[in-house]
Amino acid sequence: MMFGYIFNQFNKSKLIIISGLVLFAILYIYELLSHGFFVYNYLTYKVMSILYVLYSFYYYYLLLNDAGYVRLKYASVFWWVTGTLFFYFGNTAVNLFDKHLAEVKIFGDQYLTYFIYKVLNITLYGCWSYSFICRKLLTLKSKT
Repeated sequence: MMFGYIFNQFNKSKLIIISGLVLFAILYIYELLSHGFFVYNYLTYKVMSILYVLYSFYYYYLLLNDAGYVRLKYASVFWWVTGTLFFYFGNTAVNLFDKHLAEVKIFGDQYLTYFIYKVLNITLYGCWSYSFICRKLLTLKSKT
């Protein structure tokens, strides 16, 4: 829904969003029927992560081709998409090499994937927090 809102600022991209939602729904229903509700839907999550990365790249494409000027330092949408891109791109990369990364121990019982996920979470929530701060500043400026 957020990407649909973002894409509508540039042009009508309902086809991209609806096709992603249909793909997500088909995979989710397939996995529910194949192994039930209480088993993690790994394939659906991987496809959703790839969709979010592609949507993020599409946003950057739209931003580059837009005729308007955007100050990225204060662009809340840019920081929201950047956090989403870093998190899901990193998460997809870790999922691809999960078997190899899960064997690497760093400190005692802590595996490398533990630290990678911590950094990805901090990056995601740091970018999103800054995005919400930018949005709040924009709201306060428009009221005065």
